[in-house]
Amino acid sequence: MNNKEKQTVATIGAGVAGSICANLLKAQGFDPIIIEKSKGVGGRLATCRADTAMSFDHGVQFFTAQSGEFQLLLEKSLSAGAIGSWRPVLFEDQSEVNANWFVGKPTMNALVKPLLKNIQINFSEEVSSIVREGENWRIKTLSDKTGELFQNVICTVPAPEVSSFLRSEKELLRKIADVKIAPCWALLLAFEHSLDLGFDVWKSDVENIAWIARNSSKPSREKNYKSWVLHASPEWSGKNLEIENDQVTRVLFDELCAIFGSSFSNAFYTVSHRWRYARTVKPLLKPYLCTADKFLFIGGDWCLGPRVENAYTSGFEMAKSFIDNSI
Repeated sequence: MNNKEKQTVATIGAGVAGSICANLLKAQGFDPIIIEKSKGVGGRLATCRADTAMSFDHGVQFFTAQSGEFQLLLEKSLSAGAIGSWRPVLFEDQSEVNANWFVGKPTMNALVKPLLKNIQINFSEEVSSIVREGENWRIKTLSDKTGELFQNVICTVPAPEVSSFLRSEKELLRKIADVKIAPCWALLLAFEHSLDLGFDVWKSDVENIAWIARNSSKPSREKNYKSWVLHASPEWSGKNLEIENDQVTRVLFDELCAIFGSSFSNAFYTVSHRWRYARTVKPLLKPYLCTADKFLFIGGDWCLGPRVENAYTSGFEMAKSFIDNSI
């Protein structure tokens, strides 16, 4: 192990890309420290708990695998009970069963939690700037205006956030300037009794509402109350991105009732959540970018497209390149 391998690596973001990257670095003898702005891991692999009896997967709804590496992770996770198959009934096609849809158990971020064992995570730390100082990088956060020096940085947050705090790296910013990530408003609903709708999932490419799912149909979810998750379309979410949560809740709830009649009208719990960066619509089309010396990497699902597997691939490839450069 050379001197560079012993350096602490700052990893920005504890989503899928950051988690697999930190996991691989730790396995190779590096000392990754994750800086995460939220209070939990997983990024958009997120589950919101209203109380002990209600939970909502308000971000990523499910994940699938195509590549061998990601399939291997899912097989291990399935054997460990961290994920399960979800076979929802689709609207207007009750015969269709999706055998290849997977979800975390009992929450979506159960997929990444095992990857982060024995890795230091600094929660509720939002990065405000990353600036090169000689061969090092000074990372400042909203709570630490002085910042800390790291020789190596791997950044896995959405491209627009990278642009906001990595202003000195003009060449990298130029390359990500065309990346586009659409927002998403989510509406969380709960009912005391089951809704007799004949479906668990409704998808649409034409309505203001793009997705509705019976969250309680997923494995290992609470059954006391019947929870549903709605995602507004990227177009509607973009047009209404800055309006108040209460207004979003009212508008989306009225839209839902207009489409399905009175079926959803008896919800006793309705809350909206805004994802400012939710779905990549114009990706970078390469797994990551890095500085010439490979002391700083940037990546995430925005590099390859809007799938959990793409975030995994980006994190995997960044770790591989970083390790190869350190030998």
